[in-house]
Amino acid sequence: SLDPHVPRPAPTFVQEAQPVPATPNPSGTPSLLWVGDVHVSDTPPGYRTDTYCEDILDKLRFVAQHAATHNVGAVVFAGDLFHRKGGVASALVAGVHDAMAEYTGPKLIIPGNHDMVDNVPESIPGQPIGLLARMPGWHILDYAAGHFQVAPTLIVAGVGYHREPMPRENITFNRPGATAPTGAVRVLGVHYGFVASADVASPYYDSIDVSDPAFDPGCDVLFYGHIHEPSVFSTPGGIPVINPGALSRGSINEAVPTRAPKVVMLTVVNGGPTFTPIPVPHKPAEEAFRLGDHAVEKAAERLSDGFVDAFGGAHVEALTLSEVGGLITSSPASHQAQAIATEAVEAVW
Repeated sequence: SLDPHVPRPAPTFVQEAQPVPATPNPSGTPSLLWVGDVHVSDTPPGYRTDTYCEDILDKLRFVAQHAATHNVGAVVFAGDLFHRKGGVASALVAGVHDAMAEYTGPKLIIPGNHDMVDNVPESIPGQPIGLLARMPGWHILDYAAGHFQVAPTLIVAGVGYHREPMPRENITFNRPGATAPTGAVRVLGVHYGFVASADVASPYYDSIDVSDPAFDPGCDVLFYGHIHEPSVFSTPGGIPVINPGALSRGSINEAVPTRAPKVVMLTVVNGGPTFTPIPVPHKPAEEAFRLGDHAVEKAAERLSDGFVDAFGGAHVEALTLSEVGGLITSSPASHQAQAIATEAVEAVW
């Protein structure tokens, strides 16, 4: 039943439209909704506004509403549902549960590196996603969980994060003793990085090169999370590899803070997968991030670093602290940046 030579219709990519019309799916067409890294947190990441937590919960409410309205078979979370591993308030776990309450179908969580202590799966029961998994409708989807049948023609399996480098043999839909029905669309979700070829691999983190002839995930569709920027490509064998990007834009240090969050709905049509990107309502970057504070502090950092470099070592003996302060206050930087730079220089004087 896992014979890769079984003929399958080519996957169809639906061009992005404005939010898909909220029409129910009474026929029960097999479908799932893939949600990228969420990173919900009751304390905002770097340079996010104080509304960060509620902003993320609002996105989850949209996901739940869309899933319920379109009668999808399951919502699959790519991992890193929570931003922090420890010290997460029970109220936040309850908040995530309540935000998704409108959707009563299966909610599947692939464990991410933020969801485990030291990337050890055995730590999951003591983590926030472990608590969610004790609640009706929530499930952990990792290698040990085997296959999850969304519908007779749609099967999903998950692979949680593994400390880099991920053993390539881990990236597989196949599970001992588990088979998918003949003709079913086999979906594999992974919390890890993938690239179309070694030429575009990041020097900063390990990623799976899908152009490697030895790479065989044994699936018809591969979704992934962990990397927050969206990407779509295919293996040489034609398997779609899809990452719509993180639901959260995280901290200001992300590559594109202005990125528009999306989720992807997979629907089985005529025996093959069809993909529809769903734009998620969100605040513009100038409302979601403290851009002014970031600009001031970066300017102050450059200013203070410049003075420390210029007047460090032997040069510092020729100037007094007050003289350095005078140079800072005479600079063209803003008063706020000057104050931060002065404080930084004083701290290392």
